[in-house]
Amino acid sequence: MRQHMLQIFFSFFPFWAFSQLVFPLGARYNGVGNATVALPDVFSVFSNPACLTGLQASSLGLYTDHRYNMSGMNNVALSYCHVQKEARVAAGIGRYGDELLNQTRAEIGFAYKIRLVSLGGGIGYHQLAVAELNTAWNVLFQFGGMAEITPKLRYAAHIYNVTRAKTDRLSSSYYPVVMSTGISYLVAKQVLLLAEVEKSSLYPVNFKVGIEYTPSRFLVLRTGVNSAPSQGFLGLGIKWKGYGLDYALAFQNRLGNVHSLSLLFFLPEKKTASPKL
Repeated sequence: MRQHMLQIFFSFFPFWAFSQLVFPLGARYNGVGNATVALPDVFSVFSNPACLTGLQASSLGLYTDHRYNMSGMNNVALSYCHVQKEARVAAGIGRYGDELLNQTRAEIGFAYKIRLVSLGGGIGYHQLAVAELNTAWNVLFQFGGMAEITPKLRYAAHIYNVTRAKTDRLSSSYYPVVMSTGISYLVAKQVLLLAEVEKSSLYPVNFKVGIEYTPSRFLVLRTGVNSAPSQGFLGLGIKWKGYGLDYALAFQNRLGNVHSLSLLFFLPEKKTASPKL
């Protein structure tokens, strides 16, 4: 009986279940307007695993946000990427909502770089839960790629939910298929330009543009805009030795502001001792 009630709930309120699926996680991403498809980050396991090859050291990231001044709409996430020569293996888990309505998402991703081309994929577990009702869950797959066209220009593409999975194996509601493509271009030594086009099977085409400006090796400034929905973004990043702190603000006239924060740990590479002669 509870399973049938859960199916009815998601039939009448499908957009709540779907809207959180493609929220990029990570304050750095939020700062550049979520133009994530061609931007390497420890949270790339949630958006395009192929970008993981851009990480030079194993990294751990913690993330949280506060949306529209409502406690029941917050995200928390944890992500880790292990660097091994040309390969990358990453895992991440995130949770959205509260005890009444919530979504849990766990991702395992991998990436491998072959000369100038990086390929990545992943498998994700999604669980949707409603208080007093049963839970719905399923497994989703993603695949992406990234190519270095020139030393300054990268092109990337990504598709999420390749198999068009349902919200539950017994449900008639489907998760959206989300496709994105975009570039990252190093305009100057300190200025990175990002552009992305995203299309979800549920929503109109979303055009994203972001800029990341690095005035010093300790400080990063970010901004970005989206077309659908129309909103703006601002971000700030601080790096010190093996640590990083990112903050972002997303603002929209109708809904309000979203504050996001990431804490990053860059793990030192293990040095192998030279054999004694």
